[in-house]
Amino acid sequence: MVENGVDRMVFASSNHAVGMYNAADEHDPESMTLTDAETVRGDAPMRPDSFYGVSKVACEGLTEFYAARHGLEVVNLRIGWYMSAEDLESNTGEEVEPGKARFARSAWLSPHDCRDVHRKAAFADLSESPATVNAVSRNDDRYFSITETMQAIGYEPRDNATEALAE
Repeated sequence: MVENGVDRMVFASSNHAVGMYNAADEHDPESMTLTDAETVRGDAPMRPDSFYGVSKVACEGLTEFYAARHGLEVVNLRIGWYMSAEDLESNTGEEVEPGKARFARSAWLSPHDCRDVHRKAAFADLSESPATVNAVSRNDDRYFSITETMQAIGYEPRDNATEALAE
């Protein structure tokens, strides 16, 4: 990017960079707390839930380095769980473990909202860099805060897991 004069990077990070915040069992990151889930802001300190999460934390560290050292504009999108409405339904049915179903409803990122959040991340005027924000739809069960995403890049999610499941 530096050598080729690219000014903006949108890094596809993951909710797994902060996945331990609501895990009921630190040895089983899919064991999400079913009640009283803690809100996780985009700027929450990293708490990876897996080696995959650790790799996303490392890459977010690199984006911080390049933003500071080379003045690059960076948006780190901590992506929830991208899936179609049909896949959402299959991951929330009665046969699915309740913690996993709740996680699916809370972290869902619809295809439409995924396109929108990436577009906004690529073209929004940034007041700070890097901007690390959550990328999920406007789900009723959401515990990943999108307030910062809305403020930082103008994201306006359209879809909601509860509404998608009711259709």
